[in-house]
Amino acid sequence: MKICIDPGHGGKQPGAVGTKVVEKDIVLKVALEVGGHITRHGIEVIYTRTTDIDVSLQGRCDIANNAKADYFLSIHANSFTGPSANGTETYYYKGDEKGLLMARCIQESCVAVTGLSDRGLKTSDLHVINETKMTAVLHEIAFLSNPKEQELLLNDCWLYKVAEAIAKGFLKSVYIPWVPEVVIPDEEVSLKDKIDTLTKENEDLREKINKIIEIIEE
Repeated sequence: MKICIDPGHGGKQPGAVGTKVVEKDIVLKVALEVGGHITRHGIEVIYTRTTDIDVSLQGRCDIANNAKADYFLSIHANSFTGPSANGTETYYYKGDEKGLLMARCIQESCVAVTGLSDRGLKTSDLHVINETKMTAVLHEIAFLSNPKEQELLLNDCWLYKVAEAIAKGFLKSVYIPWVPEVVIPDEEVSLKDKIDTLTKENEDLREKINKIIEIIEE
């Protein structure tokens, strides 16, 4: 199984522009996290970009099509002319049952984790959904044009939760159970560092004592 993950925009295409951040940077960060989660579940992941570069809409489709990916997931942040628009939504190709399932699972997972307004599932004439030859979904995380949601999009911890929710939703749609990531707690890491430091200090002290003894014995 192979999925192509598409962080929207990039390079000279900033996407939605907030007062503090632009869409291309947020979605790249989220996409790489999503891919990491999916990879550790044994699924091959490719990306349309992993850095801040320009990739045309057709170029994104070509990457997925040429790689013969089974799924395509495009990640975006939304925007509107006014600040009141809010919530999260997911697009899929009309008539694609697998796409509908994938979109529903991702949408439900994200709404449950973020608590954002559920704008639902939608179909639209989006190039990356129409021109890819596999099941394709486009997810809009939240609105950069909404001041409250922009603050959330600036929060790395919140973005990590979103990435995990997207990955969980996708895995659920392909009937792969979620396996929690094993992370060493900071306390354990810091304790190990302290032990290593104390061990080094003891070794240094032992060397100094031995040198003093040598001088005395002379």
